[in-house]
Amino acid sequence: MPQKTILILILYLFLEKVPLAADTLHAIIVADTANWNGSASFKTDLKKMKILTNEIAQHTKLMLNFQAVSDKTLTYNQVKLVVEELSVKAKHDAVIFFYAGHGGRTSGKWSFWPLLDIKGEVLDMDWVKTTLERKNPRFLIILTDTCNHVNDALSPVWARSAPDNAQSSAEGYRQLFLNYQGYVFASAASPGEKAWGNAQYGGFFRDAFERSLRKASTLSNPSWNTIMKQVEAPIEIEGNKQHPKSIVKIEAVHAGIATPTEDDCSYFYKPNGVLCCRKPNEVTTCDDTTEEEACPHYFYKPGGVLCCRRSSGDMCQ
Repeated sequence: MPQKTILILILYLFLEKVPLAADTLHAIIVADTANWNGSASFKTDLKKMKILTNEIAQHTKLMLNFQAVSDKTLTYNQVKLVVEELSVKAKHDAVIFFYAGHGGRTSGKWSFWPLLDIKGEVLDMDWVKTTLERKNPRFLIILTDTCNHVNDALSPVWARSAPDNAQSSAEGYRQLFLNYQGYVFASAASPGEKAWGNAQYGGFFRDAFERSLRKASTLSNPSWNTIMKQVEAPIEIEGNKQHPKSIVKIEAVHAGIATPTEDDCSYFYKPNGVLCCRKPNEVTTCDDTTEEEACPHYFYKPGGVLCCRRSSGDMCQ
């Protein structure tokens, strides 16, 4: 084989694995930071999403196109304009759309996507989803933390124990954002439910997503299926529950990358905020336990005391 042909082949294989300088991570963050009811939470969401998208771009070497629509620039027409005019050109382009604000639904709405309340005008998330899909990005993430009822006196279930400063891994981010194509869609609450947040954490749904993503980035084989199943763990706030919902449809960008598989865990939070996984065989493992400590069956005693039932006897906290 001629030397020039070999050089071209090597260059081609290299470029297939390494994104070009023009490949872009487009981030559209819409946050109702001027709203009198919830602005503290929405401001935190905006700040943390800016940090997270910068972190992803840095680790993946994708150029970041960050667009924030917030405060006085937040209008119905401006959000539509930013979405419609987004230019997705390069082969490896990825898009993240995130909304933090108020919303809801009508009785006749068929999809689980909420309607966004933007300064009194209604923008359908189904329109945002369809418009962005038509631009054919390699990878598309849409997250809506909406229908927020904010109370800064409340804390999410994980606030008492789960760390929020986990060190992310560049290799994990590269696998998650460069090795796959398709989409991840998620909404903070099921139809009919409220979504919660406060000034410290922002939206609790967004916070759960960020924690799960950062945790996955430290693994040797991170999975979007697992990330989003963890995010779907019910969030309980002093008797109020929200059940996030997600849709994950991704595939490998080329041969040699492991095909995504379903996660067979049923995730839930223990009362002290630790995320746990219950397998179909009833064996449960939690982030704060080893495999040897895994509990086959958790149950509650009167008064809300969490107990574990094993063949050797019951053990309670």
